[in-house]
Amino acid sequence: MPKQGFTLIEIIVTIVIMGVLVTLAVPRFTSQQERAVFSEGISALQMMFAAQQRYFMDHASFEADATCYFLDVEPRARNFSIACADPGAAGGVIATAQRNSPPGPNYTITVDNNGAYQCASCTGSLSYLERGLPR
Repeated sequence: MPKQGFTLIEIIVTIVIMGVLVTLAVPRFTSQQERAVFSEGISALQMMFAAQQRYFMDHASFEADATCYFLDVEPRARNFSIACADPGAAGGVIATAQRNSPPGPNYTITVDNNGAYQCASCTGSLSYLERGLPR
């Protein structure tokens, strides 16, 4: 009479294989998730950059109020705090996006009055994010 069911060795091997697959998949998933969040910040900054350019055309200066009140733009960035900056005082930076929503790393994306984007603290394990900056 044949025995039915799985042996203990078969079950352990299956669990080990599943553990290896999960170990390989989780880091890829979290990096893709952070890239999506990063894209949200870039999108909000692109909106702020365009609004700052329009404001400059009308007033011959950039909006320097940190709340960006006079730009009539409200970027929807759930994971970022968006602020305007005076380009004279901030080294040419006209808008910043600060990552503020855990879980996830903290970093700041900036755009200057020439449209150049930079990511502060995007080094080491976050260096892949810099490849997502607009050129």
